[in-house]
Amino acid sequence: MGFTLLVWSVLIAVLFLGASILQQMVVRAGEPVKAHVSPDGAQRVHVEVRNGYHPQVIQARSGRPLNLYFYRIEDQPCSEEIVLEDFGVRQTLPPYKTTRVEIVPFQPGEYEFGCGHHVLQGKLIVQ
Repeated sequence: MGFTLLVWSVLIAVLFLGASILQQMVVRAGEPVKAHVSPDGAQRVHVEVRNGYHPQVIQARSGRPLNLYFYRIEDQPCSEEIVLEDFGVRQTLPPYKTTRVEIVPFQPGEYEFGCGHHVLQGKLIVQ
């Protein structure tokens, strides 16, 4: 009986720990990351592509070039393309390489981006 109680206690502790880690991941995934502004005024953000986009939400300033560096850390077919429809971008992302996508967001607003299959999604917030 003592062994069973120990097993249940460990199982419950692992479940609570797993739920806590998952909650932190979900909260972080939705937090916007501000684009870094270079001395020349261009903005840049590095985005990791692995089962989604990290960061998933990007903040940038309007009227300045924005360089998005997508590093695809997988070879899943869904993530092989990045689409930013509002900017006319449809770019292949080779696996295990960094691909630069440059846009100039002139209008403030929120713009969706994602894979060609519309499964992976992210958001660009332009201020």
